[in-house]
Amino acid sequence: MEKRSESKNMGSSGECGTELPRPSMLRLVSRAFQAWKERPKPAAQPRMRTRDKALIGSDFPDDMIEVDGEIVQWGGRGVAVAIADILRRLGAEASEPIDEGDHGWGLDIDYKDRNPWCLIQDGGGHFYFWIDDRWGRDRPEYVELLVGLNEGLHRDSRFHDIRWYRRHDINFGGPDSSSPVE
Repeated sequence: MEKRSESKNMGSSGECGTELPRPSMLRLVSRAFQAWKERPKPAAQPRMRTRDKALIGSDFPDDMIEVDGEIVQWGGRGVAVAIADILRRLGAEASEPIDEGDHGWGLDIDYKDRNPWCLIQDGGGHFYFWIDDRWGRDRPEYVELLVGLNEGLHRDSRFHDIRWYRRHDINFGGPDSSSPVE
């Protein structure tokens, strides 16, 4: 019995019509990869860690409205108005407070083509503040907004005892800081 010879179309890989790269091509690719691995890399920037929740003491009057034992407006609207004013002084567009029912008061914010959202909730003598970090917490615009808001809160004598927390500290029980940025 005679052995069949391989077809002329068979390459060295054994598949029809394909060929392995030539050794010179492999050397070229190898050199290019080595050069890419050894390229100068920019210095690593330290990652900013932000805190996007705050517990804020305030001297605002209670603005909750109750009629016949039923709450018709939850407290915190005055604080939300003051925070919106601070944000506007930073150059942000901030909505009028949005009634979120028993969750508190929301603010839609437009800052440098970004649209974070925050929630202010009355805690009886203090307020809970959350800001949505859709940007990514290390973005310069987000850091700038948080730092500016913190400075604005400290300049307003109606606010005091401002403590910032990380997002995962759900019940404001983790380590706190006087700054929203580490």
